[in-house]
Amino acid sequence: MPTSVPTTAAPTTGPSTPPAGAATPAFLRGRDPVVHLLNRATFGPTPELVAEVRASGAGAWLDRQLNPGSVGDGTIDGVLGRFRFLKDSNQTLHTLEGDVDYTDVIGLAVASIARMTWSNRQLLERMVDFWQSHVFNKGYPNDGLWRDSFPDDREVIRPNALGRYADLLLAETTSPAMIRRLNADRSTARAINENLGRELLELHTVGVDGGYDQDGVVNSACILTGISIDSTSKKYVFKPRDHYVGPVGVLGFSAPNGTTEGGEAVMRAYLDHLAHHPATAAHITRKLATYFVADDPPASLVETLTRTYLDSDTAIAPVLKALFTSAEFAQAVGLRTRRPLEDLVATLRVLGIRPPATGTEPLTSLYWMANDMGMAPLAWPAPDGYPLRAERWVSASATIGRWNMHRNLLNGWWPKNLGTPKVNTLLGDAPPATMTAAVDVLARRLLFQDLAPEHRAAITTFLGDRGSRRPADNEWLVGQVAALLLDSPYHVYG
Repeated sequence: MPTSVPTTAAPTTGPSTPPAGAATPAFLRGRDPVVHLLNRATFGPTPELVAEVRASGAGAWLDRQLNPGSVGDGTIDGVLGRFRFLKDSNQTLHTLEGDVDYTDVIGLAVASIARMTWSNRQLLERMVDFWQSHVFNKGYPNDGLWRDSFPDDREVIRPNALGRYADLLLAETTSPAMIRRLNADRSTARAINENLGRELLELHTVGVDGGYDQDGVVNSACILTGISIDSTSKKYVFKPRDHYVGPVGVLGFSAPNGTTEGGEAVMRAYLDHLAHHPATAAHITRKLATYFVADDPPASLVETLTRTYLDSDTAIAPVLKALFTSAEFAQAVGLRTRRPLEDLVATLRVLGIRPPATGTEPLTSLYWMANDMGMAPLAWPAPDGYPLRAERWVSASATIGRWNMHRNLLNGWWPKNLGTPKVNTLLGDAPPATMTAAVDVLARRLLFQDLAPEHRAAITTFLGDRGSRRPADNEWLVGQVAALLLDSPYHVYG
């Protein structure tokens, strides 16, 4: 079974990553603004989605995406019903006995690939990925933490992904998954554990340069003592007897903190203070701008988003609206490089690959494909989450991994039993007469634009005298050209 890059390849058409601070590459300057929006606000455009957004208008589509409850999602709902643990409670999952099949343990991550690929609520899925993998990362399936990760996704991340950050911060800080990840239930007045107090400041709110010191970390940890997990329900509970009592102060927040019974109120007030802190606004919005706009987002954009966040009582939807409608976003075409998981999902989407008719085995294979490329969903082991910057994902082996992934998916070599269309369907209902003409058809179908003359010439040179062949009789060759287009910066620069 062929699963590797062919030995004959067209010349490369660009670098692996755009240089920091660069302007839009010349060959992408004519990219349709709708395609640019869909490259960032979704996990990748499809011909159908591009047509839909052009018909309704980008603003109307964005408004619907910011209100995901208004968007139907029947296709993915049917697929999600095949996963064993997606609807189970913390208590149910913690009472499971005996060995549990590992394919069920990783089911949340496998289901996340399905959601990224086939959900109509694409901006919601982008934000779920942002919060889970870049802000509140837990290294799933870390030890026994997988049992709490299913409810965390369903009850904490998804309901709050487009809401107020203050609500999400409180929900995550008191989520059993985060409590276990950072040993918050082991932090008591008698034995203070700094893990949650430190990560709350460094990763979840003001950032490492937010102005706190070691005393602030200790005070933060003291405030959070009492956060725990109920032994029966396996849900969050506050245990006053474990709460530290005494004056506390961090980054402008202070409280006498005089009783154990009042400890939970102090904790909640502290989290709300941090959520509204200007340093938190700058930290979270800069990370959003890095995720959606560019590795080095313009300071002017971050300033605008920071003001929007603070003026909107930490609500995320207005921040995203400001981001996607900004001049800085419009000017950032080609300044984000798809990381391996993003490339995999964008490839599934643009090829029109459908979910398997039954079961989840092919979807699990997609998980292992992402894992082989170093980016299985939710799986970054450290609390800081998957790197956002492009240079962290560039190497010879990573490039070969992408190329092999493109060919496997395009040709239906692996995974088997996905709904993979025949390669020649990419040419449309009226296939061109020659392979040279097919280059243009495939570029518009897969890249949503024409190739620059020099890049088109490179591929026609690769074709040589095969350029005069009929595509209908040369499906393998059509696949090679299509794969080269997916390998190119046109596709990789999302």
